[in-house]
Amino acid sequence: MAFEIFKANYNRLLKRNDKFDFKGIEFSMPAGCEPFLGAETLISNSQKAKRNTKQLMEKLRPYWETLGRNIRLDSVDTGLDEESERILRQIEKGYIKVDLFDNEGNLLKDFTLDINNENLGIYINLAEFLENRIEQGVRQFFISLKNCFSMQKIVSSHGMEIFLAGNSGKCPVVQKLFEKYTEMYSHTTDEIYSFNLFRIYPSLGTAEAVAIQLKNGIKAVPGELSGPTGKTGVAYGLIKGRIGSRVKVVSEHIAEEESSFGYYLGHAEDDMFICDIQKGTLKEHEWLQYMEADSSRIELYYTCLPEAADNKMPVKNTNKKIIRIKNPDDAAYVYIRMSSHSSIEYVIARSDEIINEEYLSDIVKIDF
Repeated sequence: MAFEIFKANYNRLLKRNDKFDFKGIEFSMPAGCEPFLGAETLISNSQKAKRNTKQLMEKLRPYWETLGRNIRLDSVDTGLDEESERILRQIEKGYIKVDLFDNEGNLLKDFTLDINNENLGIYINLAEFLENRIEQGVRQFFISLKNCFSMQKIVSSHGMEIFLAGNSGKCPVVQKLFEKYTEMYSHTTDEIYSFNLFRIYPSLGTAEAVAIQLKNGIKAVPGELSGPTGKTGVAYGLIKGRIGSRVKVVSEHIAEEESSFGYYLGHAEDDMFICDIQKGTLKEHEWLQYMEADSSRIELYYTCLPEAADNKMPVKNTNKKIIRIKNPDDAAYVYIRMSSHSSIEYVIARSDEIINEEYLSDIVKIDF
């Protein structure tokens, strides 16, 4: 969301204006975002760029934490602190002010960034953008869940309990989307059960969580300073899931790091990612025939996102590497194999010669 605002204000970040005298303001590009025309002059991984991005992210926090709560800023008591109210009023008027650093390290206080400005042709639908991004994350969660647990296993355990945590878990949109996807996945079976297959618990510190606590005989007061907050649930999970505790935690990342390749590989077709090789398929020391070596340049798209497996992900959400073939050959193929969890090797060979390690090119390594 911060990146979209910076991108929309590209011209303002480049040139000087009446209030500030500066030589450009850099910002960083998060994973999953795409560069735009002229981005090379402003996008950077410098400390100043990362700081500017973080500053705007923090300024936007009141917006995404309250999205969907229908807060009336003209009411006597909004339930928000003064700073949050001020930021939300700015956004309501179509702009946001944030302290930024220019390329020389000078602090520019209250720098104005437009969100909606008809005269400049700037219009960012923050609510729609944010909901789409949150839904993408929730969808990834349930795709991974489906890959880890069969519906039979969930049923045999009398359902699954999902605990939301952190300040982001307080966002009503997050709760709404979790309810949407639990309902969707519950209907993947025709059986009717006497219990809910998925039970969602709200973040601690919310009014919904307090109601559940009181129902279970746990003393809780909404807004109590000594009471739990959204971050309490995160801390509790880390403590209960520590090494040596009674809760068994299996990290799929560690297992994958040691034994399998961590990306989906494929090609682009009608602006969609078509998965050719599933995550975890490639093995070390074992060549897999990928495609014909009849072109000097082959685009290899890759991603670690689970939704890539069903060919429904836009190719713009993936990354790309290039396989270069010095001498294209209609009778040869590109063969690939895993080198590590995040790298592969490829070679050009004929199908009847690869088994004898007879190659038509050098073995080339690609790091992801």
